[in-house]
Formats: sequence, structure tokens, C-alpha cells
Amino acid sequence: MDDIAGLDANGARRWDSRASEAYHRIRALIYDGSIPPDATLVEARLVRVLEMSRTPVREALHRMEAEGLLEALPRGGYAVVTLSSEDVNDLYQIRAVLEGLAAETAAARSTRVAIAQLEDLYDEMDVAVQRRDDETLIRLNRQFHRAVAAASGNRHLERMLDDIKGAFERFRTDAVADDERRRTAHAEHQALIEALKARDGARARRVAEEHVHHALSQGTRAADG
Repeated sequence: MDDIAGLDANGARRWDSRASEAYHRIRALIYDGSIPPDATLVEARLVRVLEMSRTPVREALHRMEAEGLLEALPRGGYAVVTLSSEDVNDLYQIRAVLEGLAAETAAARSTRVAIAQLEDLYDEMDVAVQRRDDETLIRLNRQFHRAVAAASGNRHLERMLDDIKGAFERFRTDAVADDERRRTAHAEHQALIEALKARDGARARRVAEEHVHHALSQGTRAADG
């Protein structure tokens, strides 16, 4: 049987490669601050900035609206949805559960290659921690957590984690530049690797969940000033 128009064989929405590119590029501009929180996103302007046609940009904007990242404005254009402290707390709670599940599953499914990749990332983060190189540390931290999710072998879980972390990435980034959090997070990464190597799913879940809860506590303090 042919796929339903716009859906794949599993019923998931198919995205044109150009629309997907537009989506990720616009999202990156939002998350890195190039598009400030109070800016109005206008389709025509994004078409010029991205040097793309209207159709993929329009599809990307509609997708972001459906995901709750953007809201349509009455007079046209879109605004970035602002997260309240309650929203952030709720997202962290959900992320803790998903990160815990990913870690527990990875403890059973991860390969030697996957573990070696995590150890390499940990070593790179160690250098960044010593140098207080937050830009590099943020990038490596994202890679580390994506690698743990990938090691779970559950692509649906990977996608859910990627989406939920993206929703509050700007909020969390500002909270990274703190010596105490750098050291604590780094130690937690090492503890997670050790749990995965030991194939101890319960411990891996616990470490991953505590890691997220500690990030929430630190992020809340930073946001409060």
C-alpha cells in the first residue's frame, strides 16, 4: 500500500529536505541568540537571510508553531514563545525521565565503540573544564548526551530528547559558566560512563536523573540572578 501523502510508512510526517534544513537553521538562529526573544519572525525576511525559497521556510515555521516554539501573531509573522520558570521546571522533569531511560537502556545495549566515544568526549571536556572554555564545553556536553541517547538504540527516544532539550537550550546555556557546576557535571559524566561500562542500568538511570535535577537547580539559581 502506498504511503498516505505527507506521511511515511509508520504514519510519521515526512519533511522535505529543504524544509528540514530551513527548520534546523532557523532553530539554530533562535537558540544561539541571533534571533532575540522579542523579535518578530517574518517569512519574507527569513527567505532573504537563509537564501531559500518561500515554501521550505513556510513549512519550517508551521512546524515550529506546531511544536510550540513559535506563536503566530495577529498581524502576521511569528514570535518566539517565552518559557516561564514553571515551563522550564516541567521540561526538566520530563527530560530527567527521558535521560534516565536512555541511560538505563544504553547500559544494556551500548557497544564498546559507543563507550569509547563517550570516554573520548569526556577527555575533551576535561580539557575544556580546566580552561573554563564554556563554548567548547557546551558543544561537547551536547554531543555527550546525544551519544548516550544514541547508545540506547532507541531512535524515537533520541528524537524526543533532542526536541525537549532544544526547547530550553538558551536558558540552560547561560547557567553553564559556573565553576561549581562545571566540576559537578564533569564528575557526573564520569559516573555515568562507569555505570554504563558496568552494565548497571539502575545506577545509570539514577546518575542521569540526578544530573538533570542538578542542572535544573543550578539553572534556576542563575536565572534568579
